[in-house]
Amino acid sequence: DLPVIHLAQLLGLAFGVPASKLGMDYQEVPAKF
Repeated sequence: DLPVIHLAQLLGLAFGVPASKLGMDYQEVPAKF
C-alpha cells in the first residue's frame, strides 16, 4: 500500500471518521469513538 493510504487511515482514526467517508474499504478497524 501507498504511504498516503496509511496516512489517511491514521487521520481517519484520529478524527473518528468512518472508513466509508474516506473512500477506503478497511472496515475491520474498531470504532474507538
